[in-house]
Amino acid sequence: MKEYLWKNFLFLCQETRCACPVKSAFEDIITRYSEPHRRHHGVEHLYYSLLALHPVWRDLKNPLAVMAAIWFHDVIWQPLNPENEDQSIIYAWRFLEGGDVDMTFVREVMRLIRFTKHNQIPEESDIDARTIMDIDLLCLGSSWEDFQKYSQNVWNELAKKVSDKELREGRKKFFRLMLRRQDIYLTDFFRKRYKNRARSNLKRALVIL
Repeated sequence: MKEYLWKNFLFLCQETRCACPVKSAFEDIITRYSEPHRRHHGVEHLYYSLLALHPVWRDLKNPLAVMAAIWFHDVIWQPLNPENEDQSIIYAWRFLEGGDVDMTFVREVMRLIRFTKHNQIPEESDIDARTIMDIDLLCLGSSWEDFQKYSQNVWNELAKKVSDKELREGRKKFFRLMLRRQDIYLTDFFRKRYKNRARSNLKRALVIL
């Protein structure tokens, strides 16, 4: 896993002509994703998100920006911190602003990270934003066993911050919000592959909660 992540990160730095010390920057990012309080928002989430980008790469307007946004979208993460994405954007800005990185590209990466808050739906034509949102929610459409693992990991991340009752109600609220959406997944590629399983998982989880 780490070898794949290193090669992917090296490709990103080379293609964007970032002036950062690549090895130390990579280790810093991986260290952050490996923090002990993370269970879902960790290295595995980053790894599988990058893998999910491969089959849709050619469909995107700016696939490199989507790749960069995936790398940085959870680089700063603390349980229940509403500023996680904003702080991750600052980290991304500091990382990308040097060297010959085009500032239009940097702003696009920052814009895409904001969509991982999942508090707005991008325009239908905004395939890049829709794709990163879909990738961030792929766990909802995984097998039931993997969905249970995801749910338990999120529970473990938040359990020290809120009571079991509050956590249970919060998870129910999120699951119901997802089910009320016309489409859980916003792109044809991911909708066709994961929509039905995601709805099944969410309904099953609500019964258990």
